[in-house]
Amino acid sequence: MHDHVYTIGYSEEQPGVIHKHTLEGEFVLSFGEPYSDPDPFIRSNLSERGTLDCNETHHTIAYADDLNPVVTGFSDAGVIRWRVELADANIAPTPQRRTDAGQTTIGFPSHGSGETSSIRFIPATDSDLFFVSYLIYGSEGAEQQHLYSVNVVSGDGKYIGYHPFRINNTSVLVKALDTQRIYTTVYKGFPQIGIYSRSFAR
Repeated sequence: MHDHVYTIGYSEEQPGVIHKHTLEGEFVLSFGEPYSDPDPFIRSNLSERGTLDCNETHHTIAYADDLNPVVTGFSDAGVIRWRVELADANIAPTPQRRTDAGQTTIGFPSHGSGETSSIRFIPATDSDLFFVSYLIYGSEGAEQQHLYSVNVVSGDGKYIGYHPFRINNTSVLVKALDTQRIYTTVYKGFPQIGIYSRSFAR
């Protein structure tokens, strides 16, 4: 965005988890608080999860943590502009455990009914909105992919609806949106693209 690259990563030497560089590779600044935990492994592992999206029109970077139902908007100078919570997202707990050797690890639970995971941005053509999705898991695995729009300037969130994750026993993942359509991918037999009306979201 505007001749800069933004990445996610954790380092003890930097104060944040979002890093801004020029296209020539020169470091500019670091922002976004890392996960707070006294254990370096936990702090590093959970701080590096998530996805970014950039909006050139409004000079805004949005960050979504994979395991936290909150989307945060930053200015290109690293200042928080807004935070929006995906209110109905039910994130499964991520307990800390010890290996047989006594090392700290993270025990991701198996998915159960109603649990949420995989919070991600979806590319879209609207210059005033970010689009976010997450999966709802049932006893048989992922069942629904829920879709939100977030206003780039205000952070106001709006629930769009959900797209079924399985159609005819095939996993279908929403990959992009425009004002009228939902675009999906399927990897069964061979890569396929699906195009649905936005009204298909329930």
